[in-house]
Formats: sequence, structure tokens, C-alpha cells
Amino acid sequence: MDINDVLQAINERYFAAIIGGHLRYFEDRFPLQGMNDQAMTFTLAPNTVQIPNNTGFRNEPAFKHWKVWRERRFYPDGFVLDANVEGHKERAYNLWQGYGVVPEKGDITPFKQHLELVEPAAREYVWKWLCWVVQNPADKPKVALVLRGEEGVGKGFIGQALVRLFGEHAMQLTQRRHVTGNFNAHLRHICLLFADEADFTGGDGEGVLKTLITEETMSIEAKGIDVRQERSHVAMFMSTNHDWAIPAGLGARRFVVADISNERKRDSEYFGALFGWLEGEGASHLLAAALAEDLSDWHPEKDRVVTSALAEQKINSLKGLNKVLFNLLWEGNAPSEIPTSWFVSEAVKEGEKQNVPMLLSHRLRKSGWKKTRRPGWQPPASLAEAREALFPGTAWPEGGDQWLRYDSFTDEVPF
Repeated sequence: MDINDVLQAINERYFAAIIGGHLRYFEDRFPLQGMNDQAMTFTLAPNTVQIPNNTGFRNEPAFKHWKVWRERRFYPDGFVLDANVEGHKERAYNLWQGYGVVPEKGDITPFKQHLELVEPAAREYVWKWLCWVVQNPADKPKVALVLRGEEGVGKGFIGQALVRLFGEHAMQLTQRRHVTGNFNAHLRHICLLFADEADFTGGDGEGVLKTLITEETMSIEAKGIDVRQERSHVAMFMSTNHDWAIPAGLGARRFVVADISNERKRDSEYFGALFGWLEGEGASHLLAAALAEDLSDWHPEKDRVVTSALAEQKINSLKGLNKVLFNLLWEGNAPSEIPTSWFVSEAVKEGEKQNVPMLLSHRLRKSGWKKTRRPGWQPPASLAEAREALFPGTAWPEGGDQWLRYDSFTDEVPF
């Protein structure tokens, strides 16, 4: 075989790129796995070229000649993901491989009917979120969509439909360590991450998860290469049957949590037809509809909805002073003045590590509470207003819009 034919064959299958200041070689298939010079030499050892000499020809490693070949594929600027460009850029390898199916107009009634199982407050948001991430595969919605429901109700179907639409650029996982652990180079080309029944509460992974959802860059760590910052394209869809599934801390705007009805729970005939539609032409029809949806100036972050399901997630994530305040408002029992010392004592019991008096001032002054001469706080006259100011969107107990007052904490208060 002619030497140029051998080099061209290598060039079609492999390329080189600078990643984190290191030269790495890659086989052009996903997931991309970087190789150093030694590994690449071994991989291509069987590939040789014949070089003329005084006695005829001698065999030399083809890789040795490919490295200095003018037409070798080399991307000094590493990786980029640009859905608006077909093929690679001159100096960067384009990670975008296209959608998982070819869009084709058709009936998406089965999918829209399944969306009817999502709670009404979030139904339109779920559809528009899906359309937005499909239309903007390289951009982050900055809001993770979480569907919550019992096992077998079909919440995962929407995630699996998204995985079909994104093809190579989607990843389905059940263990949070695949997202929050080390060696996460597999996330480099991911546009849609489907966390199926994964629990992200507790541990150091919470901060990593929040960063992954909202930040424009993420720390990519590949084996043998130093950690480096690269652009993040991840949109996260989650399904869970846990009451407490995400670290939706107070004021968190990173999640929309929606409940899904159990009306179709374990309905094998229904889900058989639904998945049959998806595996047939349904995915192509769904992609076409999502791409054609007019979103105007709609954005997942700007138009985020607050559901009762998200409020429950926030409540389950409360710690320290926030938990003390919530419990106080939930019971609705309080004297006309609450000593600062009581807040400090109770907050420390709940694990508060920050300066409680300072936190109190920050949380209560803008919420209608008044500071008293004796170190303490006077609750607002309206319990309903106090609740809404500190924990908006919460489903509070019915029939308790006013405080049940006590003269002081020396009285018997049923906390």
C-alpha cells in the first residue's frame, strides 16, 4: 500500500489535540479517550510503511511518519461544541455530532398526552424546557428539571425520549458519582444528562451538582491530564421517587420540581404503546416539533416556575437557623417577643455554624420582624405574611393564618 494511503487511513480514524497543555491522541469515536505518545505508538505498532533504501525497502512505523505529515489532523485549540457549524474548525475539534434522530414532521399526540400526567402548574414549563434544550444544545438552561413520582408512573419516559433526541450527546446515569466524582472527561461532549432515580442529597457532591447545573465552565479531569476549566454544555433532567432528592437550599433557583400522577402506574399496555411510538417514528416527530416550537423570548431560568414539589424539596434541605424559623412558622405558636438567645440555642442544636445574631438580622429585617430593646425579635402581626416572606410557595397547614400568642417562653408553648 502506498505510504499516503496508509497515512490517510490513520488520519481518518485518529487525530491529535492539545488538552490542558498536553498533546494527546484520540480515536475518532465517542466517548473520546485520550492516549499519550506511548499508548498511541503501541496502538498503531502493526501499521508500517515501506521506505526505500539501498537494498530495496525497510519497514518503519506508520505513526512516526503520520506525526510529521503535513495533512495530519491536529487541533491545537482542543475541543469546541458548536451546533451551528458542520464539521470541525481549523484549530479545534467540534464535539457536536448532530441529533440522535432525523427530524420529521408527524404526530406527537402520545407524548403530549403523557405530559398531561405532569402537575398543571409545571406542565407547560416541562414542554418548553424540553424544546429549549433541543433548540440550544450548546447552551445551559441553568435550571435542572426534576420529575418526582412513584415507581412505574412514567416519569423516566420523558428522560429516555430526550436521550433518544440527543444521541451521542446524551448520558443516562443512576449513580451520582458519575457526575460528582473524579475523572469526568465523559461530560465534555454531553448536552443532556438524565439522572434516573439518582439521589443527590447529602455529602460534598451537592456543591458540584449546583455548579454543574448553572456554571458556564466546569473542571474537567481526565486520567493523566491536569484538571482544566472547559465550557460546560450540560442540561440536567432528573427523575426520582424520593421525597427528598435534591439539595434545593433556601433561595435555590437551580431546580424546577414537578410531580407526576400515578394514574398510569404500571400500566403495561399504555407504556408498551408509548415506547413503541418512541422507538418507531415518534422520536423523529418529537424532534421536529421541539425544533419548530416558537419560544420567542422564553428562557428556562427567566420563566422558571415554583411548584409545591420544589417547596417540599427546600423544606427537606433546611438546616440551622432556617430550620428553626420554618418550624416556628409551621406551628404558628410564638410569644409577642422572642429572645435572640432562644434563636441562638435552637439554631446551634440544628447544626448552625454561622453567627446566628447576624443571620437573624439579615433574614428577619426585610421580612417584617422588628428588633426589640431587650435582645430579641417581635414577629409580624400576620402569620400568613411572615410565612410568605421567609418561605414563599410553601403549602402551609390550613386554617392557621394568625399567630397563637403566648406572653413569653416561660409559658407552656407546644413546640
